[in-house]
Amino acid sequence: MVLRRFKEQRQLWLLSSIFIVLVLLQNLWFCILRPDINGRVIANSLAFGLINALCAKALLIRIEQPLRTAYWFTGGAFAIQGAMFFTRALKLIVFPDPNYWLYASALINPVTFFVGSVTQLCLTFGFVLMLNYRLAMHLQMLATHDQLTDALNRRSLEEKGAMFCSLFQRTGKTFVGYAAGY
Repeated sequence: MVLRRFKEQRQLWLLSSIFIVLVLLQNLWFCILRPDINGRVIANSLAFGLINALCAKALLIRIEQPLRTAYWFTGGAFAIQGAMFFTRALKLIVFPDPNYWLYASALINPVTFFVGSVTQLCLTFGFVLMLNYRLAMHLQMLATHDQLTDALNRRSLEEKGAMFCSLFQRTGKTFVGYAAGY
């Protein structure tokens, strides 16, 4: 939901609510009604792997620079975290461990903790980077456009004029020829 809000898209409240209720119900099922730690870890890992995969899909898109760097960095962290969750679920599906628990000495636990910690750090940095780029782009727009009409202000018009004059001197074209596409 945070990604959709950042990208100024409509929120999917119903879908998010359904997902949250399903995760709570499956935890209730595997904790109280039919205690099974392997089933609970597999179900939670698949659910959170899916969420991370969807977040990665939403961020690994074509977008203009500099936002692309921030989007792809954050999307890559989501993809790594999703792969970690899917690997954890696959490991317990293929090699079920009746004595498995969170603090067991199984190799998957410290690896999951380490990868999860590093990707969470990367996600935090990526979101700060995305916000920083968005604010810088907004400040650039405020500095170059008139607030009331959204037209270029005087400074921006002078910069564009100087850019076109140097382009015309370099290429030998005229403004009329440039505007007509010659």
